[in-house]
Amino acid sequence: MSTRPRRTSARAEPAESVRILADLRERGIAAELRGSFVERLASVSAEGSPEAYRAALDAVELAYRSGGPAAVGSFDELEQLMSGFAVELRKLEEAMRTLDAYVTRMRSQADLPPDSRLH
Repeated sequence: MSTRPRRTSARAEPAESVRILADLRERGIAAELRGSFVERLASVSAEGSPEAYRAALDAVELAYRSGGPAAVGSFDELEQLMSGFAVELRKLEEAMRTLDAYVTRMRSQADLPPDSRLH
């Protein structure tokens, strides 16, 4: 689980913006397109796990590489896809937390040693 503090602001912090821009640059996203992804990726980074952020970066990179700047021309469409993807990742993360709590409860009720398997 992430240890970074959750942001309450909708705007990306300057240091976070620089990091996201660097991540996009490393993935080969054109300079003129990077800025349009910063706020959305900052939101995913703040609200989700590091895995969710990396998955969102992967989605941007795949969309970009699938057809270059023309494929990412419709930022609204890409933003909708990323938003939907982020929502699904949050649901998955919540389901994993629920399963973890259930297994932890079952283990404590079974009075098993911590290193034993519960199945």
